[in-house]
Amino acid sequence: MSLPDVHATTVLAVRRDGRVAMGGDGQVTMGDTVVKG
Repeated sequence: MSLPDVHATTVLAVRRDGRVAMGGDGQVTMGDTVVKG
């Protein structure tokens, strides 16, 4: 039995004028299952 593919969350970071902002969608998919955090 093989494990389903796991696709992790998306993270975006932007740096401007010495400051950093980060955000993520908090979602992970594993096969047909979607988990949101």
